[in-house]
Amino acid sequence: VTEGCREWRLVRERRCSHQKYQSMSSKSTSIGVIGAPFSKGQPRGGVEEGPTVLRKAGLLQKLKEQEYDVKDYGDLLFADVPNDTPFQRVKNPRCVGKASEQLAGVVAEVKKNGRTSLVLGGDHSLAIGSISGHARVHPDLCVIWVDAHTDINTPLTTTTGNLHGQPVSFLLKELKGKVKDWLVFYYERIIFSSSGGRREVRTFVLHYSGCNP
Repeated sequence: VTEGCREWRLVRERRCSHQKYQSMSSKSTSIGVIGAPFSKGQPRGGVEEGPTVLRKAGLLQKLKEQEYDVKDYGDLLFADVPNDTPFQRVKNPRCVGKASEQLAGVVAEVKKNGRTSLVLGGDHSLAIGSISGHARVHPDLCVIWVDAHTDINTPLTTTTGNLHGQPVSFLLKELKGKVKDWLVFYYERIIFSSSGGRREVRTFVLHYSGCNP
């Protein structure tokens, strides 16, 4: 997540809303690490072990060796929601919603403390909480989405019902009036690493908003 940027170009240049900003090669020296052992956005077990595995592999120590000031906020405890029945096709909607809200609050706290937020997941549905937490502190954020998929399915277009394939759709302001609470940026404020993904997004935006990105 990149804060305060109005436009990104595929050249060695970026334009930002700030007159003064850190160069792309410079680094923030203060990091807040959040463990998010969550897997309810998809059906397979294992991804909830991510924070434990990364810590055991020495991630935090490696960061400290690079002279980062690291504060570990620990692992979040996500409450299970009994009888979390599907909404239309969507599975575990209440579990994912509550986890997203919980994560967003901690990410916002990390950002208010002036630290770079590093979330250790966890499945992709956590992006709802991570990005919206950033947006609470930096509403002019831009997002670079590095993934083979755009994760922009909706409750109406998903074929699996798994929310790990839907987080971006819950964040796009083009869906104002269709999705509540989470909307934080417009289509033009997100860049996808996959050209195929960009075609999916264009189809999505045309279908839902009539806009021609």
